[in-house]
Amino acid sequence: MKRSILLLVFLSFSIFSYSQDKERINSFDVYPNPAFEYINIKFSDDRAIDRESVSIHSLIGNKVNTTIENSEENIIRISLRELNSGYYFLSVTNKSNNRRELVKFLKIN
Repeated sequence: MKRSILLLVFLSFSIFSYSQDKERINSFDVYPNPAFEYINIKFSDDRAIDRESVSIHSLIGNKVNTTIENSEENIIRISLRELNSGYYFLSVTNKSNNRRELVKFLKIN
């Protein structure tokens, strides 16, 4: 009886404490994917651009230099012209709570 109660408490603690939060913190879309010259990040909230930090990383985690510009109120455009073909990660980090989302995309020539 004690073992079953202990097991139940442990499982419920594990589920609630260690489960991944599947709800998106930041609401944004990344397009086009695959990308040729640029990639766009469209936020659903136009104030989100000020709260977010955006960077591009290679598959091994190295940050790559890119040109980031605001093309519209809620869209960030990133130039990919300097990058070689291949897969990259787009990292979008919320500055207030340091929560990060990664999106994998393909750069083609």
